[in-house]
Amino acid sequence: MLTPRQNLMETIKGGNPDRFVKQFEFMEFVRNPHQMNNPKCRRGMLNVKNLWGITYSWREDQPGGIPVHTPELTVITNIENWKDQLTVPRMDYTEEDWAPFVQAAAEIDREQIFVAPSINPGIFEMCHALMGMEDCLCALYENPDEMHELIECITNWEMKLAEGYCKYVKPDALFHHDDWGGGNSLFMSPALFEEFFEEPYTRLYKYSKDHGVE
Repeated sequence: MLTPRQNLMETIKGGNPDRFVKQFEFMEFVRNPHQMNNPKCRRGMLNVKNLWGITYSWREDQPGGIPVHTPELTVITNIENWKDQLTVPRMDYTEEDWAPFVQAAAEIDREQIFVAPSINPGIFEMCHALMGMEDCLCALYENPDEMHELIECITNWEMKLAEGYCKYVKPDALFHHDDWGGGNSLFMSPALFEEFFEEPYTRLYKYSKDHGVE
C-alpha cells in the first residue's frame, strides 16, 4: 500500500494510485509566526480585524470567514491612495520566533506525508479582501499602475514568508490558497491574469521550488 505522500504523487503525475486521495491526507500544515499573531475569525465571530486591517465575519450559516467591505471597514477605499491606507504586517521574525514551527515540522513523518505551509489568502484574494471584489476588478482596467504596485507589495510580503519557511521549516510542499474564478472561467480575462498575476505567482512558486519544495 502506498503512503499518502506516494499516493498523491502517483495521482498528480498520471501514475498508479492505489486509492482515492482524501482531501488533505497527504500533508500536514505547519503554521508560521505571522499566523500565530494574526487575530483569527472563527465560526460565529463578527468583525474581527486582522493584521492587514481586513475585517472578517464568519456567520453561523456560512462555510467560512468573509471579508467585510462596508465603507468604514474597507482597508483600501481609493486605489490611488493605497500606500497611505495600507499597513503591511511585519515579517522580520527571528530564528527563535520560528523555533516552535521547526519543532512541529520535526514531529511529522516526511516519509508518509508532506510538511506543508499554508499561505492564504493568495495574491489575488488578498487584493479583493483589501478593497472589495468589484473595486479590485475595476481597478485592473482603470488604475493598472497602482494595481501593479499593490500586487508587487503583496508578492514581496509572501516572498518573505516563503523565505522564512524555506530557511527554517524546509517544507516538502506549498499549500497556496487562492480562488481565480468559477468552474469554467476566470474572474477576469486570461490576458488580464497574465498581465497582473502570472509573473508574481511564477516568482513565488519558482523560489519555493528552487529551495527544495517538491
